[in-house]
Amino acid sequence: MRSNTTLIEETVKREFPDCAGFMIDEVDGEVIEVIVDTVEFIAFNVVESTSTSAVVEVDCEVRFTAQVTYKEPDSWIYDSEDKVAIYMESIDRELESEYEMTVEVNVSFPIDEEHSLSVDSVEGSWEDCITLSTSDDEY
Repeated sequence: MRSNTTLIEETVKREFPDCAGFMIDEVDGEVIEVIVDTVEFIAFNVVESTSTSAVVEVDCEVRFTAQVTYKEPDSWIYDSEDKVAIYMESIDRELESEYEMTVEVNVSFPIDEEHSLSVDSVEGSWEDCITLSTSDDEY
């Protein structure tokens, strides 16, 4: 199974940025792009097995970089006429973070090939939204 981790890693790198939602904590802003830097495999657990196939849960840690933009919290002025805060500056930066997740891998063992293993599908399970912090001491 470990020799087939490239396909699992490629799938996580491709799907993680689009499947998981991202938000920035404590500031008004948005996540522009998420790029997966590394996927580290922690554990492989066979949850179901037959003579020709298996379902394996793979625990992994995804390290990623998010490009974000948000309003500078200390740059606001109060508009007394409209009674709203107006931010004068915004910040564009990259935030590095990590996320632990489990992927379910369906594999098959062709009967006619003794030591062959093929990965049929990889499905991730992640939260609806991953919160990123702009605090420098969080990572």
